[in-house]
Amino acid sequence: MKSKWPIRSLLIVSLVCSNILVFGLSWYSLHRSKLQHEANARTLSQNIARAVNREVADGMEMVDLALSALGDELEHQLLAHGSIDLPAMGALVNRYEQRLPHIEAIAVTDAQGWILIDRTADPRTRVHVAHREHFSRHQERPNLGLIVTKPFLLRAPDRYAMVLSKRYDAVGGHFAGTVYAMTTPEYFARMLSRFSIGPQDAIVLRDADLGLIARYPSIADRVGGRIGDNKVSERLQKLAASGVESATYDATVNSDGIDRIITFQRMGSTPMTVLVGLATEDHLSNWKQERTMTLGVASGFLLLSMLLGWIMLRMLQQAMAREDMLAQHTDAYQSILATTLDGYLSLDGRGQVRDANPTYCRLSKYTRDELLGMRIHHLTTQEDAARTLKHIQEIIEEGNAQFESIHRRKDGSLWNVEVSTTYRDVPGGQFFVFLRDITERKQAETNLRIAATVFESHEGMIVTDANQVILRINRAFTDITGYTAGEVLGQTPSLWKTARQESSYYDAMWAGIRFTGMWQGELWNRRKNGEEYPAWFSISAVREAAGVTTHYVAIFSDITQRKASEESLMQLAFYDPLTKLPNRKLLADRLHQALASSARHQHQCALLQVDVDDFRTFNDALGHEKGDQLLQQVAKRLTACVREGDTVARLGGDEFLVLMEDLSAQPQDAANQAKMVGVKVLAALCQPYTIDEVEHRRSCSIGITLLDGAKIDGIEEPLKWAELAMYQAKEAGRNTLRFFDPQMQAIVNVRASIEHNLHRALQENEFRLYYQPQVDESGRILGFEALIRWLDPQRGMVPPGEFIPMAEESHLIVSIGRWVLEEACRQLASWADDPATAHLTIAVNVSARQFHQDEFVEQVLHTLHHSGARANHLKLELTESLLISTVETVIGKMNALKSIGLRFSLDDFGTGYSSLAYLKRLPLDQLKIDQSFVRNILVEPNDAAIARMVIALAQSMGLSVIAEGVETVAQRDFLYDMGCHNYQGYLYGRPMPIADLTRLLHPVMQATC
Repeated sequence: MKSKWPIRSLLIVSLVCSNILVFGLSWYSLHRSKLQHEANARTLSQNIARAVNREVADGMEMVDLALSALGDELEHQLLAHGSIDLPAMGALVNRYEQRLPHIEAIAVTDAQGWILIDRTADPRTRVHVAHREHFSRHQERPNLGLIVTKPFLLRAPDRYAMVLSKRYDAVGGHFAGTVYAMTTPEYFARMLSRFSIGPQDAIVLRDADLGLIARYPSIADRVGGRIGDNKVSERLQKLAASGVESATYDATVNSDGIDRIITFQRMGSTPMTVLVGLATEDHLSNWKQERTMTLGVASGFLLLSMLLGWIMLRMLQQAMAREDMLAQHTDAYQSILATTLDGYLSLDGRGQVRDANPTYCRLSKYTRDELLGMRIHHLTTQEDAARTLKHIQEIIEEGNAQFESIHRRKDGSLWNVEVSTTYRDVPGGQFFVFLRDITERKQAETNLRIAATVFESHEGMIVTDANQVILRINRAFTDITGYTAGEVLGQTPSLWKTARQESSYYDAMWAGIRFTGMWQGELWNRRKNGEEYPAWFSISAVREAAGVTTHYVAIFSDITQRKASEESLMQLAFYDPLTKLPNRKLLADRLHQALASSARHQHQCALLQVDVDDFRTFNDALGHEKGDQLLQQVAKRLTACVREGDTVARLGGDEFLVLMEDLSAQPQDAANQAKMVGVKVLAALCQPYTIDEVEHRRSCSIGITLLDGAKIDGIEEPLKWAELAMYQAKEAGRNTLRFFDPQMQAIVNVRASIEHNLHRALQENEFRLYYQPQVDESGRILGFEALIRWLDPQRGMVPPGEFIPMAEESHLIVSIGRWVLEEACRQLASWADDPATAHLTIAVNVSARQFHQDEFVEQVLHTLHHSGARANHLKLELTESLLISTVETVIGKMNALKSIGLRFSLDDFGTGYSSLAYLKRLPLDQLKIDQSFVRNILVEPNDAAIARMVIALAQSMGLSVIAEGVETVAQRDFLYDMGCHNYQGYLYGRPMPIADLTRLLHPVMQATC
């Protein structure tokens, strides 16, 4: 009995220690597991935040690119024409809206904030946005780039919007307006809903001031869920104020009271912040189940160990008897157990180890003495203990069994075993257990399951051996390429190789794989149906421990749609949509590169500006559609005239630029090379154009400037030089070419100065009206022609010939013409009260640009009404250039004014090319013989014949006729004999100011009375 008490004490201590160990290990395992679950949740939260950041940044970048391209086009139109082609810009804006599904509308404003283009606006009302913050910020600061506003409430109730805007400038860098895109928080909410999150998780997008933009899922019916709401925790406010880019922390959200792991991340390129909150309860749910199971097993283990301890104490004597029996085993049996590759344990009926062979000791890292007396559940994991007890009961009932289990080594590491057990029904029971280590096999099975799951992804996968022979493909490979496994297994990837990429590309790819073990890049492949497509590949080499490559694994995806989207944006941003030629932006980039190359290699470049002659006339006469067809044919001919490395670009309208590179280093030789191309272009563009089976002929004017990159800083000057040379070619008669002359720049500077001074002259009232008499054959004054003069403070009196052409080109002629009309009507009204002057008329010259204004008729009627002048004493002098435009519109305006008594005279008749068929339809009152015919009428038969023809034509049409430029009595008598009885010229008086005119009128009127 004395020997049993130490055994009993040892048994009790063992039971207590084993339970303490089990519960300690359970707590440690649960603690480690909880930390791992929390770490996984933090990583997931950070990954979702980065994905949202990237998604928003990509969308903003596409909008930025589109707005930049539209702004460039607006600036070009303002530079080239001084105004915006609203129909063309509207069509371009529409194309961008179709390519940007996350944008509801794109709009363009002018410098005052009035919206010029917006398909969503009511066309019957004008919308003003100057009060919006983004507009004023652009107006005040020219280099802000893209502005993203906070959500703001539209006029429609409960609807918010956000604006992404950029500035565009007029000539000289002055603010011209904004182009902006409008999106909605609903777009961001839809974007957030595409991310897979748990039922209590949340993704929130806030602006720079933490105002709410979007939340998924929505909580609009709760506090904190309304757009713009910035009620956030004090911790989040401090975090935002600290300036950190990203942080992850635990918090309880006020809006719903849920504990979450929250990741805060700023968006680098956009004034937004993303918050991703993962509910702690959801992400620790698996851990809580694990905790419940572990504590249950540990508790069961406690109860079971107490029960087994009691049983073992009862069976102590039987165990000692069994030990005696086991001691009688033969040496042969022990030898077999010692040499087998499987582990062996002998257990009594209570699961206590009575013997162990060397193999099990080696595998478990226990000594035989340590194993003896241990219970089988001490050698298994806590999770496997209950299953082991269940198997023991089955073995007792069946006599033997096979199953898998997990054992724990002495150092705590786990190993998988396959157990074969036989039970012997002897007093106390006896188990003979053979255990085989299957850890490597189980790991291999796990790896295969993981690999199989990954292999069947949405991306194509290929596995080859070291010789690139295909061993396996996945289903996505077949979906993408059309090839089945039976068609490619045993083949090599050269089966779908294309000729788009040279062999050197593939050599570099394989060199990278051999050196680093992997490669990523774009490859062009061929589908089974022959279609070629781009794919993004990631190729990895699989190597043994010794570094020998055994396999290659390639993962790829079809990027056709992505490439198409990129190409579409590139086309819109850098190419003209009509001709497909490079636009101004792409030309500027290539010109920068050409100048840099010229400076580096010391060779010359040339810039040719090509302008189609009289294109506006062609466009107005035949319509914009045929004009576009003509421009497309011009683009093809230009491209055919230049070398492969040269650039042909369209600046807009009928203006094209040709950039020639790598010309001779000698300026004279380079000029000859450029001239040869220019002559070739002149010949090509003069050939007939067939449009709708009708032939048309056009010519062009070309300006050429040579460029030495070492002497030029920037591209603006070369572009101006080419344009100046082109205008010189037009002034030389068109259908020719001219090289840039520095004197042209001086002329342009003078013209720019005159244009600036003309603006000032209008503001400072520096213009004066002079009046030249118009008389009949008896010398009686019938009226006067109003002639404008400019009294410049520095230059004195400036004649009209020096500033009227500039006023025409700069569109100032419209404002100047309105001023002349108002002054003349004011003078007529003042004469109406004086019987001596009440019968006099005033003739006012009207330019074609002024007459073609839509509101011209209303302006004349308003001026007459406001001044009080009588319409039948006002005569408008028109030129034949009016008839180049739509004749019906001209006739309509003339009839409207004719109906109130106003009279019309056709000035400079005989100098133009108008059709007589049009002439007879005009409601004219008078034809005016140009002074160029009167000047030499006595010595030049042709001038006399033209004058005679004009007089006869006027008589046949029932019109009066007047000759201008009459300076001698002989000229007057000659005209009188031909039937012309009204005259104007120095013979009767020079143009004079109103003061001199008043002194002239009263004596004459007294004489006639």
